[in-house]
Amino acid sequence: MSRCLLAGILSAALLPGQSLRVPPSHASQSTPASFSIWLESPSGKEPAIIQWEMVFPPAVEVTARDLTAGPAAEGAAKSITCAKTDNKSDVAGAVRFACILAGGQKPIASGELAVVHFRLKQDVQGAPIRVAVEKVFATAADLKRIPISNVDAIISTR
Repeated sequence: MSRCLLAGILSAALLPGQSLRVPPSHASQSTPASFSIWLESPSGKEPAIIQWEMVFPPAVEVTARDLTAGPAAEGAAKSITCAKTDNKSDVAGAVRFACILAGGQKPIASGELAVVHFRLKQDVQGAPIRVAVEKVFATAADLKRIPISNVDAIISTR
């Protein structure tokens, strides 16, 4: 019996789930740049709604209009809404945005979920910049919660 229980736990742990990933991006000071947030979700387990927060360090300039829905979200007829939020717990000068992709019951397939357009406000001497994508929360069309881990966007600078 203990072997069956162990096998069940291991197979559950190995089952692929939903995740976000952010491919590497590059930026130069004062030049428009972007990075994408990608959803990877097994067929039949796609979320209908996803929300998250992003924390931008002081060196990055971004507005709510710079946060746009990607092709996977648009293909599911979702719209994105992002708003600047209170950043009292973040580093001084950091900017936090809360975003939600929602609209209708159609699930969001794997693919490019959102595109973040930005500019570097200051020279960071080639140091990489980390943008946290956190507090990720998704729900299926039946309103069941879908766990998705946080991820970081790492921007290489020149």
